[in-house]
Amino acid sequence: MAAADGLFGRVYAEEKSVTEEDAVEASRKVVVRKGWRWREPVRVLTYRRGLAGRLVHVVITTANKKGESARVELDALTGALLVADYLVR
Repeated sequence: MAAADGLFGRVYAEEKSVTEEDAVEASRKVVVRKGWRWREPVRVLTYRRGLAGRLVHVVITTANKKGESARVELDALTGALLVADYLVR
């Protein structure tokens, strides 16, 4: 992790070490382990938590369609599971 001085003091620049493809595969394993349905298509969103927070990959199944879907959040740096939800509509 590289450090740099920024407007708000010391800011740490992060690089994604977990690709979107890796996030999809890890999310698939989480969904199957929990006994939920894995349905295509899948959407991956990457965002930063907070102003100087960590990058997070959010994988959502059944993207752009109505119906039940799984939502998994993974830390984009470490791949750690942050949140796993199953949405029933």
